[in-house]
Amino acid sequence: TEERTKELRKELKTHLRYINRVRPKVVVVTGAPDARCSKLINQISETVDVVFATGRTYFTFWFSGLLGVVLRSDLLLRPGGDRDGSRAQLSWISQEMEQCSMSRTAAFVFVDCDPRLLPERVLQLLAKGKVHA
Repeated sequence: TEERTKELRKELKTHLRYINRVRPKVVVVTGAPDARCSKLINQISETVDVVFATGRTYFTFWFSGLLGVVLRSDLLLRPGGDRDGSRAQLSWISQEMEQCSMSRTAAFVFVDCDPRLLPERVLQLLAKGKVHA
């Protein structure tokens, strides 16, 4: 609803003020922001690196020796919609977590949904890599 959208934008503005005050080294933006929210996000200080996890693809990124893993939730929550894509992402997660475990690298996973909604199989794969959520 429009009221909920206004509430979320207000919350986003609060978070952005905090980010610009504290100036963390990196911020991960999850979800697919609309045009107005994108304009707000673009106001993050240039000294802060921003990673967008919009749910359109899955990928990894490195920052200060930490591995960031971004998942595509639609392939995990509704695998029947794209079975090949779902299988490919699960295989990729397994490989990434295996490498993470072997290298003893800390990993943080980001997803564009509530992580408690992820299937048990995905959580088991992530546990192999000793992931921080």
